[in-house]
Amino acid sequence: MYKHTNEQWREEIDKATRVSIDVLETLMCKEKWLSQVKTGYEQHGTAFLAFLHLPVVKELSADQLLEQYENAYILEDRDREEAQKKLLTLNNWEKIRQSANAKLEFEDLLQWDEDELHAAIEDRYELVVAYDRCVVFDHTAIETDSAS
Repeated sequence: MYKHTNEQWREEIDKATRVSIDVLETLMCKEKWLSQVKTGYEQHGTAFLAFLHLPVVKELSADQLLEQYENAYILEDRDREEAQKKLLTLNNWEKIRQSANAKLEFEDLLQWDEDELHAAIEDRYELVVAYDRCVVFDHTAIETDSAS
């Protein structure tokens, strides 16, 4: 019935605590961020707070936060698995797999190698589990070169 062991839950809680502390420390050190974070949260809700979790975001100046969020945001869904499925559909990867299976005349002959699939997704995307959802960002779309 439950997917996680007590140790896995503790790890998730520890990770969430570290992320929260990290974001708060960043806010305290970068005074100008506070108003932008407030605006971002008002406009985009929890998804914007999930964006602050990305390590590359720390390199951004306050006036870049909203624009870079909009560059990077892809989608969100109720959990990591559903978000990944949507991402496969959005990129037409699932359609390509289904088309290849149809040409081979076998409905489910070609399946995803889960390890390779996760590696391919991680090369470009960040899937951030935040509260009751998973938010997907394209971390290659975030421009940090003009950050101050």
